[in-house]
Amino acid sequence: MAVALLHFFRSFDNAQLSSQNPVNYTPLSTFWNGHFAVAVFFVMSGFLFFRKFHGVEARACVRGAIKRYFRLSIPILVLSLIAFGLHQGGQMSNVQAAATSGSDWLVKWYRFTPDFKLAVLEPLYSAYVGFDAAYSYNTNLWTISYELFAVFAMIALAWCCGRLSLATQAVLISLGLALSLGTHYFEFLLGALLAFGLRTRPLEIKLPIALAGLTLALIAARSFQGSLPREISVNYVYPIAGVVLIAVVETCPSLRRWFSTTWLMWLGRISFGLYLVHFVVLSSVASTTWIASSSLFLTFAIFSAATIGGAFLFYALVDRPWLAFIDKVFDPKRRSLPSPQTT
Repeated sequence: MAVALLHFFRSFDNAQLSSQNPVNYTPLSTFWNGHFAVAVFFVMSGFLFFRKFHGVEARACVRGAIKRYFRLSIPILVLSLIAFGLHQGGQMSNVQAAATSGSDWLVKWYRFTPDFKLAVLEPLYSAYVGFDAAYSYNTNLWTISYELFAVFAMIALAWCCGRLSLATQAVLISLGLALSLGTHYFEFLLGALLAFGLRTRPLEIKLPIALAGLTLALIAARSFQGSLPREISVNYVYPIAGVVLIAVVETCPSLRRWFSTTWLMWLGRISFGLYLVHFVVLSSVASTTWIASSSLFLTFAIFSAATIGGAFLFYALVDRPWLAFIDKVFDPKRRSLPSPQTT
């Protein structure tokens, strides 16, 4: 949701994201800080995959890696073909909308001739190798190569660590962290470090301590951190805040129960769809609404309804059936450990 909000403001109300806007120095800006949301997602992926595959036999790790490719690629392929259909039909009106909204971001997309070959090959190959955001059916796919190759690395790391002493595991993970500084692999390795730490020494904290940690994480997740350079926030502050957020939820039973409430679980289930669908909605339905009305409120209402509705349909018709199918193929005797949701 945070990425969707960031992209909406980037398209139609860029002043909302300005460093001149005082709200961006408060924890409220976390709700549209897409950089923090991506950091949390990468940390969570590292945490869950390391925990799931720690000590597992090599054959199961290979199955998990292959499953990961198909889990990502086929749902993305479906949405890519839908985006191609809209593009071919002249429904991508983002360039025209950007002319009146003044967005230097929205104007960048879908400027190429409709390309069926791209719509097919991008989800299967080029989103992972040589991704070009300006020549893509979904610019959000820049994260997908990390969600494939970094997850491969976490599976391999977890397999290795399951066969090493605690001290050697700690050294190996620490070395990975040092080598990955300044890259998004750092976030995955932070998640692996958290999983290793909680596996080595299980911890349960009281609610007041957890709330203090949660507050600190949200303060660190603000869109702007005063005079702190932006790259420091993106590369280090947000990932560390993400680790703290996941750690307090994981170790505090009260917070864990709250984050397991029905509506949050539902959002988790449709989150992959939200992440993928919102960009297509933004470039088509929302842009058309903006052109017709120039109303920020109406455009946001239509954008929100179409994105949530589209994400639900994507989950019900594509993602859930596909997950059930590949679970049967790759995990006939599925483990009881939680498996990651892709958002």
